[in-house]
Amino acid sequence: MRRPLPGHVAARGHRTLRIRRLGRRVECAALLLCAAGCVRHAAAAASSPHVDALLPGSPHLDATLPMAERDDTTAASVFVLFRDTAAAVTTSATPLAERSDHESRVGAATDRILVTTAWSPPYESYDSLTIDRPTLRPIEETVTSRRARYHYRYDNARVVGTAQLESGSVAVDRTFDERVFAFNELELLVRSLRYHAGDRFVVPLFSEADRNVEHDTLRVVGSVSTARSRVWTIDFADPVITTRYRVDEASRRILDATTVQRKSGIGFRMRQR
Repeated sequence: MRRPLPGHVAARGHRTLRIRRLGRRVECAALLLCAAGCVRHAAAAASSPHVDALLPGSPHLDATLPMAERDDTTAASVFVLFRDTAAAVTTSATPLAERSDHESRVGAATDRILVTTAWSPPYESYDSLTIDRPTLRPIEETVTSRRARYHYRYDNARVVGTAQLESGSVAVDRTFDERVFAFNELELLVRSLRYHAGDRFVVPLFSEADRNVEHDTLRVVGSVSTARSRVWTIDFADPVITTRYRVDEASRRILDATTVQRKSGIGFRMRQR
């Protein structure tokens, strides 16, 4: 949502977007943007010889950087963007939604971090995700929205849990070909990369709502110097949306993120408050 605009839970027919870590998985920008029945596919960049796989424990991640040494809460606002035929962008004056993120240690002497993401009405949703700090491996997650509740336990390549849907309860027990991240870890991954301009990665993300793994891409675009720090630009892409994150190098906080739906060109921007 954190973790990936919003806490980024993606679902067929209704997706919750965790720009993550701005993020995670609002029931969300993608919910408003995507047509019912859209299906994700492996990112095309996976065929490039210059693309690396990003897995839990990868040396491309510095898991010590974004994690809270003490309880840490941040807030962000999501605004609608309107794009005309000349590609001009107007940002709405009134936020579409508000989001609050919280990180804390699970116990005094532990490598586990609890990350929660809460969205304000009318897009109420709540994500609670426990991760292993050294590897960013997901351990346990609960996602609650007005339409559904998902609870999963992660064991490297295996995901076990329950999806409580309007139509009833669905048991989940999936084993994949590789270790996976939770989709709502997206923003954690964006903040945790060892930034080197030009690096590109394919990331296996378990979609909490789809109950399946998808392979999306992260790309380190580059950086610019500011008076106080250096700001990095990181791009996320899948077949339906693109998201551009701006991350402060010193604090590893996401300053803002802009998500655009490929087909319509309509976008959402999240800004930290």
